[in-house]
Amino acid sequence: MADAAIGFALLVLSAICGGLYTTPMGVIKTGWSFEATWFLYSLIACWVLPWLVALITIPDLFGVYSRVSNDKILVVALFGFLWGIGCQLFGLGISMVGNSLGFALILGLAATLGSIIPLVVRHPSEVTSKAGILNFVGLGLACFALVVTAVAGVKKEKDAQAAAREIRQDAQGGAAGVESGGAQTVEELSVNINKTDDADADSKGASFTKGVIICVFSGVFSACLNLANSFGKEIADEAVSAGAAKAMGTNAIFAISIACGGVPNLAFCGYVMIRRGECPWAHGSMAGLKSLLSTGLMGLLWFGSNVSYGIATTQLPGDLGTVVGWPIYIIGMVLVANISGVLTGEWRLAGSNARAWMGAGLFILCLAIVAVGLAG
Repeated sequence: MADAAIGFALLVLSAICGGLYTTPMGVIKTGWSFEATWFLYSLIACWVLPWLVALITIPDLFGVYSRVSNDKILVVALFGFLWGIGCQLFGLGISMVGNSLGFALILGLAATLGSIIPLVVRHPSEVTSKAGILNFVGLGLACFALVVTAVAGVKKEKDAQAAAREIRQDAQGGAAGVESGGAQTVEELSVNINKTDDADADSKGASFTKGVIICVFSGVFSACLNLANSFGKEIADEAVSAGAAKAMGTNAIFAISIACGGVPNLAFCGYVMIRRGECPWAHGSMAGLKSLLSTGLMGLLWFGSNVSYGIATTQLPGDLGTVVGWPIYIIGMVLVANISGVLTGEWRLAGSNARAWMGAGLFILCLAIVAVGLAG
C-alpha cells in the first residue's frame, strides 16, 4: 500500500509538471519565433536530458542495449518516432481548434489508446478482472469528461469570437460616423460586416475541420510514448539486472524513445527556420539567455514529469503500471492545463454557460482519476 501511495503521489507530481511545462514559453518573452524556441526546447528535452539522465542512472547503458534484441530496440524507437510526429501535430492542431478542445481530443485519445492497448495485448487476462473493469470505467468517464470539456472549449471560442466581432463592429461604426462625404450608410456597413463574417466563418469552418482531423492523428500518435514504455519493458528489466535501481530502469527506454521522438520536431522546426533564413541569435545575447532559461525550464518540467511518471509505474501494484498510471497522468495534465488557463485569463471572455460546462468536465475528470486510481 505504501508503494502504491508513493506511486499515486508521483503521478500527481508528474501531471502537475506536464500540465505546466509550456508556461515559461508564454511568460518569458524573448523575441524568438515559436519554431526557434521549440527547436531549442526539443534539443534540451528530447536529446540532452534523456541521455544525460540515462547515463547517470543506468550502469553500462550501452551494454544493456547490446544485451537486448534489436527488435525490441527498433520497436521502442519506432513508437518514439511516431510519438514525435504526434507532438508536432499537437501544436498545429491546437492552433486550429483552440487549447481546450485540442487538449480534450488529443489527450483523450492518447489516454484511452495508451492504456487499453497494453492492457489488451500484454495483460488479456486482466481485462475482465476488477482492476480491468475499474480501468475501463475510469477511461469511460475520462472520455465523457473530455467531450464535456471539448463542448466547453467550443462555447468559449464562440464567446470570444462574439466579443471580438462586437468590438470590431463598434470600431467600424465609429469610423463610419466620423467620415464625411463618401461615408457608408449603416445598412451598407452592416452588409459589408456580414459578408466579411460569412467569409471568415467559411474559412474558419474549413480550418476547424482540418484541425479536428489533425488532433485525431496527434492523439493516436501521442499514445505511442506509453506504448514504447510498455512494449520496451525488457529494456528496463535488463537495466535493473545491470545494477540500476528499479525506479530508474525506465530511463533506459526514454533515452531511445524520446530521442527518436525529437527527430521530427527538430527536423520540422529546423526546416522552417532555414526556409525563413532565421537566425535566433540575431535577437541579441539577452534574448538568447532568456530563451535558454525558458526552454531549459520547459525541458526540466517536461522531462521531469516523464521521469516521475516512469518511477510511478514501478511503484504501482503488479505489472499494470503503464496501464493504470498512464490515464491518471494524462487526465491530470488536462486538469492542470485547464486550471492554469483559467488562472492566466484564458477564460476571461467565456460566458457562464461555457464556464459551467468546463466545471462539469473537470469534476467528471476527477471522478475518472478516482476510478483509475482504485483500479491500481
